[in-house]
Amino acid sequence: MIKLNAHMHGKYVNLNSVKDEAFSSGMLGKGVAIIPKFGVVFAPANATIATIFDTLHAITMVTEDGMEILIHVGMDTVKLKGEHFEALVKEGEKVEAGQPILRFDLVKIKELGYDLITPMIITNSDDFEEIKFIDNLDKVAKDNILIEVAVKSNSLPTVEENKSDKKPKQNKDSKALKWFQAFGRSLMVPIATIAAVGILYGFTAALSRPQVQALLPFLENEYIYYVLFLIREISGQVFGLIPVLFAISISFGLAKREKEIAAMAGFVTYYVMLFSASYMIKSGLFEFGNVGLGNALGISGTIEMGAVGGMVAGILASKLHNKYYNISLPVAIAFFGGKRFVSIAVIVCGTILGQILPFIWMPISSLINAIGMAIAGAGNFGVFIYGMLERLLVPTGLHHILNGIFRTTAAGGVYEGVEGVWNIFFQFFGTVDIEVLKPFTAFMAQGKIPFMVFGLPAAALGIYHATPKDKRKAVGPLLIAGALASFTTGITEPIEFSFLFIAPFLFVMHSILVGISFFLMAILEVGIGNTQGGIIDLFVYGFLVPNSNWTYAVYVGIGYAIIYYTMFRWYFKKNGLVVEASEEDEIEEKSSGNQKSQTILQGLGGRDNIVEINNCFTRLRVDVKDVNKIDEALLKTTGSIGINKTSQTHVQIIYGPKVDVIASDLKTII
Repeated sequence: MIKLNAHMHGKYVNLNSVKDEAFSSGMLGKGVAIIPKFGVVFAPANATIATIFDTLHAITMVTEDGMEILIHVGMDTVKLKGEHFEALVKEGEKVEAGQPILRFDLVKIKELGYDLITPMIITNSDDFEEIKFIDNLDKVAKDNILIEVAVKSNSLPTVEENKSDKKPKQNKDSKALKWFQAFGRSLMVPIATIAAVGILYGFTAALSRPQVQALLPFLENEYIYYVLFLIREISGQVFGLIPVLFAISISFGLAKREKEIAAMAGFVTYYVMLFSASYMIKSGLFEFGNVGLGNALGISGTIEMGAVGGMVAGILASKLHNKYYNISLPVAIAFFGGKRFVSIAVIVCGTILGQILPFIWMPISSLINAIGMAIAGAGNFGVFIYGMLERLLVPTGLHHILNGIFRTTAAGGVYEGVEGVWNIFFQFFGTVDIEVLKPFTAFMAQGKIPFMVFGLPAAALGIYHATPKDKRKAVGPLLIAGALASFTTGITEPIEFSFLFIAPFLFVMHSILVGISFFLMAILEVGIGNTQGGIIDLFVYGFLVPNSNWTYAVYVGIGYAIIYYTMFRWYFKKNGLVVEASEEDEIEEKSSGNQKSQTILQGLGGRDNIVEINNCFTRLRVDVKDVNKIDEALLKTTGSIGINKTSQTHVQIIYGPKVDVIASDLKTII
């Protein structure tokens, strides 16, 4: 017989008193509830903390006997987003019965109008033979026991079996995947910023070239030239801030709460880390040589880590912030607690890290240089592998990390001491002949143009022609939007996700063709830089740049259009595939944004199922409590192109470029 203690001091009530059907109906499992007298939650048994919700209003644990327990403080308290709550334990920590595990400000939460009735649910109730609730309040008060549970024979694993159970490993893997997805998502803001600045830089650099000015004499006007040069120089400076942008964005994106404080901590960590490393290198105590050294933020002779340095600083800052942003210190030094302590922590840890990094980064610099040389040694085959892998990773959202490695580190190449194809191209574009930059543009926009401008729009047409005529009206707008996004801006997810889930074979073939596209552009010595790959890049970095060989991208692109159209039309028709869409999509688009957002909210399982909402260029990324509560059919009526459940607590819904507005509306209503 397993016994569970009361999880709070207060009034014991039946679960049907909870004004939430998920609890009162027993849908989540059997249990009891307490109306709290004080703002402290206690562990009901010896257990291991499994999950602490980001909003701190709920916590789950697993007892030594395998019982899974959920304690949920109040109703709708998820809306507080962690305010007035404080976790007293950590995930994975072992606790004893009666140990305080969560604290909350009962008075303030009540004043805000929240019902603080707190259920304790045995979520795996079916694994037990009998669950007996103590209805004698005198006995509860005396023995502090609320529930007695009889275990079915052989129904639960023993403690020893639990140790070898594979479930913790799966949870660990899921947690790691979730972290990498959050990390990749954090890179999106600086990447979007730099992509936009890249267009400005390329356009002004192209207009400043003598060949272009000969065609357009008015560009030689000193005032016009001044403006063009100003925009070009400012844009170039932004590219030098890539590591700083990464440090700030990653610390902001990975922070659970008080994100603005974390963003500042990311910058401070990065600066202190570089200054500390420079101080160590210049001290003369050790001989480091000059390999891997550079200048950043006015600090000379420091380690040249590029974007990797920003990533390291951002990750460190986010870890320290999440751990210490709400720390309580003794009264005498209480002023330095909480958010202020984060500043102290990042300065101390950034300094220590900076002292250590020169000893680590110098060998790594040599290794990265070796990798870059190996890729260069692989010649155009290495370019093919890069292009294929970059596309295969798109469904996971991790392709941004692969891109970052080649764009900002020596893995992509080194020229005049500058590392990474992105840095090299934008630092030297317009000042050296494009022929010199062609080995580096092999990893940039030129490999994308044949399939983004020509291939995928043709695939959309092939899918449309393979669709039965009675369904084309619904599918047409979806395919047109995806084709235009790919053609104009190089954003391919809308069209790719329209066929990824129903025809994964086509996505694999598409990825191979992408690798071939990169390979062909390299052997044809095309020199088109930047990163997006749409028609704008073709014009700005190809058509306007002498000797870029941009016409080859068009010739190959025409061939790709024929291949993609034929392959997609044949495959869809042969297998009777249809892109899922409905005429309701059009109705939804005409409805008010609020109504559409309410439908999306319902499709995600309601407010109580949502933990956090984020988005990238095309995807709504939502952390949920239970992915099984998601109504995919309902979400598809809101214009969703595809739905990707990456774990039991995370889902990605593809809406295309309009996702920013959708995410903002959802955040407003919840």
